[in-house]
Amino acid sequence: MVARVYNKNYSTIIKLSQDLGATPEVLVGIISTESQGTAGLDDKMLIRFEVHKFYEGWGSKHPEKFREHFKFNPTQQWLGHKISHDGKNWKVLHPTGSPKDLPLQYEALQLALSLDDSAKEAAYGCLGMGLGQVQGFNAKSLGYKNASDMFSKLSGNEAEQIHSVYMFIKSRPKLLTAVINHDWQKIEKYYNGGGQGGIYATRMSSLAGSLEEVAKAQHIDLKTGRKA
Repeated sequence: MVARVYNKNYSTIIKLSQDLGATPEVLVGIISTESQGTAGLDDKMLIRFEVHKFYEGWGSKHPEKFREHFKFNPTQQWLGHKISHDGKNWKVLHPTGSPKDLPLQYEALQLALSLDDSAKEAAYGCLGMGLGQVQGFNAKSLGYKNASDMFSKLSGNEAEQIHSVYMFIKSRPKLLTAVINHDWQKIEKYYNGGGQGGIYATRMSSLAGSLEEVAKAQHIDLKTGRKA
C-alpha cells in the first residue's frame, strides 16, 4: 500500500514535503492511514460522511428534520452514525470503516443534499475527502472558495488531494512542527482531532516505517525518488 501511494505520486509528495521541511514517509504515513491509500472507487472520490459535523453545520438549525434522517452517538460523536430515508428503517453508515463503505457515503451525501437548499455547504463540509480525508469545512483555510468547490477540485485529482493535505499541514503551525519532528502523537491530535487513544499515531508511524524499509531494500532515496 505505501509503495503504491509513493510510486504513483512521488513527484508531488517529494515537492510538497520539501516545501514543508518534512520527509516524504510522513505524508505517506498520514495518507495511508486516513484512506488506506485509496483515492476513490468506480470513478468516485473516496469520501466519509461525518453525521455529527453535518449536525453542527445544518442539523442544529433543523433538528426535527435532521433527527428524521440522521443519528450519531451524542457522547462519542464520531460513533453510531446512521441514516434513514423514511425515519423508520436505519442503515449503519460506516459498517466496515473502509473504502468498501463508499456507496453508503454517497447515499448519505445525496440524502443530505435533498433535504433543503441550505444544506448544501454543510453536506459537503462534513465530508472527509480523498487520500488525506481532509474535511470540507476547512475549505476556505486551504484556499478553496467553499466546501463544494473543494469537492469539485479534489474529485478525480490525486495530486490535488495530496495538495489539500499539504495545505492543511502548512496552515496549522502546531501540526507542521509535529510533522517535521515525526511526533506521531501530536500529528494524531492536530491532524485527526485526537480521541483515538494513540491508535492512529501507531498506525501512521508503522506505515511510514514500512515505506522506509521498502525503500531501503530497493535502494531508493525517498527524498529524490531515485536510486540511492
